[in-house]
Amino acid sequence: MAFAATMAMVAPGTQAQPPTTTPSELVARFDQVVNEGLPARIELTLQGTRKKREAGRDSDTLVIESRLPADIVFADGVHSEMFSGALGGKPVAMTRRDDHLDISIPKEDGMHVIGFTTNDPVVERIRVADTGLTGDPAVPLRRERREIDTNNNIVNRTVTLNMFVHDDVMGYMTPEHVHAGYVAWWLDDALRTTMPFTKIDVTYHSLIRGVTDIPYMHAKALIDWTRTAKRWAEEEDIAYEDTHLNKFMLITLLPPESKVTGIAWQEGNSAMSAISGRYRIVAHELGHLFGAVHENGAIQYKSGWWCESNMYPFAWAFRSNCYTYSDDNQRRMRAYIVEGTQWPDSPEGGPPVVN
Repeated sequence: MAFAATMAMVAPGTQAQPPTTTPSELVARFDQVVNEGLPARIELTLQGTRKKREAGRDSDTLVIESRLPADIVFADGVHSEMFSGALGGKPVAMTRRDDHLDISIPKEDGMHVIGFTTNDPVVERIRVADTGLTGDPAVPLRRERREIDTNNNIVNRTVTLNMFVHDDVMGYMTPEHVHAGYVAWWLDDALRTTMPFTKIDVTYHSLIRGVTDIPYMHAKALIDWTRTAKRWAEEEDIAYEDTHLNKFMLITLLPPESKVTGIAWQEGNSAMSAISGRYRIVAHELGHLFGAVHENGAIQYKSGWWCESNMYPFAWAFRSNCYTYSDDNQRRMRAYIVEGTQWPDSPEGGPPVVN
């Protein structure tokens, strides 16, 4: 009996293409490569754009660079993890929760989120539009990164963010969508660039009577929210005034005060942000809580276009977002984490700052 042996021939100078992963397979594949060790790469099959089809590409490379030192807890008690990486060469933040994976992609017109669920071929696509942006920059923004290995850094400070989603937001988006659109990219930058020596725990709260349903849109909205947050913290046995590392933010649908999309105590513990404002408003108010100031906000020139840092107070439609803080504000925020507030005798920190 004759046996024929066959071999797959590969042309000289070429390499076998890695297998591609479909949207319904991504969550399982993501968990597999993370368990095998990072960094890791996944060839992800997405609906091709005309540009990709013309280039003969039908997939994007998802790179998972590192696990971020953050613990995310949503209102249903589900713990989630965050990862930093890139999709198609563009920086992204990834949130892995339950049977779902959200990939947050910063772009010049807002935050684009694509979501994948186990065994579901449908890709969820959400764009958190930048309300103040009406024109398209000529050159897309590319965020610059510092090469920081978060897995090898010594974490010597833990910050806790209590994010309260107002009841009026719930009819518009879930806490999970709020995280993917407004917070995930901020965490990625904070842990890799601004405060790489910290661990940040984020807990989302919603549908709490007397807390997430309080009235606002009046001149004393921040004062009312601060009192509410203090009362809730006392009932939950959570430190409020005895630490500068616990923060309490109420995310609303409409402006907290007339013509004000965000307000915070400078270097304090409580703030309010409206998702009807520019989508960096959450990052802006968190910046105030950690010591960043408007005066150190900056316009920067990156990758062929002008962009505004998180704390820059004046928005212009034709400028992009830098998705980070200026160097001066980064120094202020690091100093605040280590040294605490410059207003130690004030129960609220510094003065209220409106945006």
